[in-house]
Amino acid sequence: TFGASFNGAGHVVGTHCMGADPTDSVVDSNQRSHDHEDIFVTGAGSFVTLATSNPTLTLSALAYRTADAILNDFNKK
Repeated sequence: TFGASFNGAGHVVGTHCMGADPTDSVVDSNQRSHDHEDIFVTGAGSFVTLATSNPTLTLSALAYRTADAILNDFNKK
């Protein structure tokens, strides 16, 4: 061995990238799928990376943002 140690993070992130451009991301800033407008993919998967801290507050903020977008869409229909 070369003396390095590996420690796992307890949270899986980065499974679907968030961004404005559908060619290099899966969801927009409201976590709405670029390919299917009625699908919202919520969770830490839209984080590119994660520091060592717990992502709960950031996930909560994204959940509120996503819920607001869903409610706005529902009220328009």
